[in-house]
Amino acid sequence: MIGRVLAACAALLWPLAGFAQEPEGVGAEFSAAFAEYYPSGDAESVLVETLGLQIVAQVEGLWVPGQILFSDGTFEAEQFTRSCEIIGFEIAPSGRFGFTMTPISRGEPTNAVTTYAFVGASTFALTTDLEGVIERIFGDMDIEVMDPRMWLGVLNGSMNHGYATVRMESDNILVIQPVGSPPHLLIRCP
Repeated sequence: MIGRVLAACAALLWPLAGFAQEPEGVGAEFSAAFAEYYPSGDAESVLVETLGLQIVAQVEGLWVPGQILFSDGTFEAEQFTRSCEIIGFEIAPSGRFGFTMTPISRGEPTNAVTTYAFVGASTFALTTDLEGVIERIFGDMDIEVMDPRMWLGVLNGSMNHGYATVRMESDNILVIQPVGSPPHLLIRCP
């Protein structure tokens, strides 16, 4: 009986054995993660807690969706330059604690403005003018006569409301990742 219990315990614990590492390897991984998420070297740092406020001051400008334009990961300068002239997002600080992101269509701003409000660290709450989204996507169509499934799916999108992590990967790359969605890689236009 005891032998069977020990065998059962060993069978349950055996898959976990593959995750064990030498302390030196774990230490190197921890150091890299700590440097990434606590750049000031202090886990209680105000710098970490207010990281998003630094981003607000850096985001102003016209940005294009890199993951859509270059879906295979290959950047093309000519396509980038053309795209900056006709599509993208105009981002502007909205006070010290947030920013707005306005889609540009054919070189003109739309009414589908998304407001990002600082929550803490690199997290922002976002909300979009849903009337503007309807106007941008459906134009003059009357949604009162449309099947609600057509417009509800659009309005419920994670880029319209919820929370997102916002990070500056570099001076010209902004990453916005709504909760439960893939990241949006925005490239700053000249």
